[in-house]
Amino acid sequence: MFNKVRNFDNPFQVMIDAIPTMAWCSLADGSVEFLNQRWHDYTGLPPEEAHGWGWKVAILHQDIASVMDNWQALLASGEAGYCRLAGGTIPFIRRYSTS
Repeated sequence: MFNKVRNFDNPFQVMIDAIPTMAWCSLADGSVEFLNQRWHDYTGLPPEEAHGWGWKVAILHQDIASVMDNWQALLASGEAGYCRLAGGTIPFIRRYSTS
C-alpha cells in the first residue's frame, strides 16, 4: 500500500497531506506503512528511510523507551492514542537537517 498511497495522483494522498498536523498509518505489528508530507517535512526523513521501523530514528534518545512502551500498549489494546511523556505532552520527534 505504501507505494500506492505515495502516488500524488491519488486523492487520498492529497487529502492526508493537506491535514495540518502529522499523520501516519501503521500495520498491526506497529511498523509504519504511511507518513504524511508534514511528518516528512518536520523530521527531514524521506519516505524510504522512515518506512517500516525507520521512523524510530526521529524519536529523541531520552524518549524512545517511553514512546515504544506506549506504542506497544496501544497496539496491544487496539485503541487509538498518543504518547504522553513524563513532562506532559511535548514534542518527542526531532528534526533532521538535510545539510
